[in-house]
Amino acid sequence: MRTSVITMIFLAASLSMLSADSTEEALYREVLSKTFTSAKMPAVRKLAELRTRAAEECLKRLMNDDDMWNSESGVNGLLLLKRESSARILFDGLMRGGITAGRIEEGLKKDPVFYRTMAAERYRTLLADDSSDDGVRSVLLSIIAASGDEQFIRNIAAVQTSRDRDSAFNIYIRHFSKTGDAFIRGQLADPGLRISVLNYIAHTGTKNDLPLFRDIAAKNGSPAEERMIAHTAIH
Repeated sequence: MRTSVITMIFLAASLSMLSADSTEEALYREVLSKTFTSAKMPAVRKLAELRTRAAEECLKRLMNDDDMWNSESGVNGLLLLKRESSARILFDGLMRGGITAGRIEEGLKKDPVFYRTMAAERYRTLLADDSSDDGVRSVLLSIIAASGDEQFIRNIAAVQTSRDRDSAFNIYIRHFSKTGDAFIRGQLADPGLRISVLNYIAHTGTKNDLPLFRDIAAKNGSPAEERMIAHTAIH
């Protein structure tokens, strides 16, 4: 009797798992049967709502599909899941590049606070890799900046030997000009950042900054790019 009860419980559990798998696979096939992302999304949302490992695997398969619409739909579904495991899949996709890297970037930037920790982890890993892509590291820095982590970006911009110093500094200007004005202006004498600082002052400065640009314009030895910025600021 006890054996029969155990067998029945096991069979019930197996049938339940099969049913769950069938539901996810059915939704996966439904996504594949549609053409454009908008038509695929109802089934994608249902997959995401299941929140099972099998559903996540289906969304991962979609993201890695060669078809652009399937891949974009998979990305959308993984973004809807919004958990650590789905985030890792998305960051893996971002690292690889490809047809949906832009959609992944867009989605991660819409919720930067949630993805900030993983973005920082991936950035540190790539920074240690001399062959890593500059553009991907810049995207990761943008996500971190969008999360409000001013100090992280500032630390990179402040180190003269940092390979991402110029990128970090310009990201810092875009995100933290209100709180970091003194820091930004303080880099004016730095040859590597001077042009960025001059552009920043030209677009955000006041009449008190005009003497700086008049001096640049008056000097015969001023670089052409600095002269152009000065001309824009004065006129």
